[in-house]
Amino acid sequence: MLSINTNSSAMAAVQMYNSASNDLSQVQKRISTGLKVADGFDDASTFAVAQRLRSDIKAFDKIDQSMNGVKGSVEVAMAGATAVSDLTGSIREKVTQLADDSISAETRASYTEDLTSMLAQVDSFIANSNFDGSNLLQTASTDLSFVAAADGTTMTVSAADIETAKTTLDGAVDVSDAANARTTLAALDTFETAVNSAISSLGSDGKALDMHSDFIGKLSDATEKGLGNMVDADLAQEAANQSALQVKQQLAVQALSSAASAPMNILSLFR
Repeated sequence: MLSINTNSSAMAAVQMYNSASNDLSQVQKRISTGLKVADGFDDASTFAVAQRLRSDIKAFDKIDQSMNGVKGSVEVAMAGATAVSDLTGSIREKVTQLADDSISAETRASYTEDLTSMLAQVDSFIANSNFDGSNLLQTASTDLSFVAAADGTTMTVSAADIETAKTTLDGAVDVSDAANARTTLAALDTFETAVNSAISSLGSDGKALDMHSDFIGKLSDATEKGLGNMVDADLAQEAANQSALQVKQQLAVQALSSAASAPMNILSLFR
């Protein structure tokens, strides 16, 4: 039916043009942002989940930073405790020499001076095992706790105090004669046990930190991958969609032009 009041063809062409324009706008948004879900208007529920995942990823990054700080303290403490352990072997050798009844007074004085120097070096190793204000080897040291998971779960690294054992050793050291030197060897055994215990504890905590750091890294990567699968746009597909919609838009313009001229054909009926 021909009518000058209602041009259904033109209306259909306008609807096709508007639909193509709206779809093209969405495609261009996805191309410009690289996201198929860029905000709550695209998909409210998916966007809400994506925001939570982004928050988790940020939390994983902060957890990794905290762990790196604690790992630094553990590694420095391990280096200090290992140095003390190595030096303890030399101290034992020197005390053993002092436990010899046959050495002269002059030799004893020389050995005692060496021993005093080595004991002072132990103190220096302990005092300098400091990382960012934390020294796990000192008497005043405390356990280090940090947030280890996005839900707030904490992880703790134990203090490895060997300074107290060193203070006890200092009070027991007496090498004024061979008999006292032999007694000092027993006190040295106790100190060495404390040092070895500290090394064992630090080693266990360090390994646990490495394992947890690896886990957090994998968890962060998996979460980021899942987030990408959820919100990232397929740019190759969107480029194809853009071309198709541009053609559809142009066809709608042509159809609208043709439909707009249709009422003029009515005039030919009255000539």
